Amino acid sequence: MTIFESTPTFQLLATALSQLPKPQVQHLIEKTKTTFLFEVTKSDSTNFWFLDLETAGKLYQGSTLNNLTSIDGSTLQTCSPTVTITLDDKTMLGLLTDEIEPTQAYIQGKISVGGNMFAAMKIRPVLLEIKEQFESQPKKSLASTVLSDLQTRVTNLPDSLKQDLKKQIDSIIQINLKTKDKQTESLTLNLLNSSTKLALEGPATKHNLKPNLTVEALDTDFVKIATGKLTGQGAFISGKLKVYGDLNLGMKLGSVFNLAKTTKSKL
Repeated sequence: MTIFESTPTFQLLATALSQLPKPQVQHLIEKTKTTFLFEVTKSDSTNFWFLDLETAGKLYQGSTLNNLTSIDGSTLQTCSPTVTITLDDKTMLGLLTDEIEPTQAYIQGKISVGGNMFAAMKIRPVLLEIKEQFESQPKKSLASTVLSDLQTRVTNLPDSLKQDLKKQIDSIIQINLKTKDKQTESLTLNLLNSSTKLALEGPATKHNLKPNLTVEALDTDFVKIATGKLTGQGAFISGKLKVYGDLNLGMKLGSVFNLAKTTKSKL
């Protein structure tokens, strides 16, 4: 599997956009009225990111154009971008971090633009405005953001996938993520067959539940698992992921980590 270096920064952008107050998102839409499709290439792989600042105010991602999803689990119905920007992964990361100026990259042949050239000129100020507006908001910890994204993902799973997950796990899993200031944020996954609400904010005891398995990690290490930079098994062996309770259930954590990886949360 190809690991794109631009993915974590894109995921942060998706999170930033999802957490902006609705009036600010609407302001961005009215100001921009554009949809951007980024075709990001690395080796023989392509990652697609669709930034909708025309109607939805969301960022969608996928490995194919017919399967683009946003951080809240919604699927893009029609991919008809105002402008398409094709570039390699390294250049995309430079644009997202404002280390590369788009016009210069275009002149140097690092970027290919299709569609409305005028709209393409909006991308740098748009990215900067999303970043500035997000940074002006009260900050959530990385742990809180990661768990909130995972909760949204689980909540928005199709019913058929929820049933499959409950059938496979049929247990309660508590995830504890520690922040750099040694605070702990928790999410409870109530994956019992009888459960109707699968993802619950906070520890299991808050909901009068007892976890069958508790997973603990630093928020930064969990992000590495979510972005494919660290496997769950590798994290466990190295001591970066601690598991308490039913260790046989721990063998099924791959299903949970796969959900985390779809938190195109990036991060």
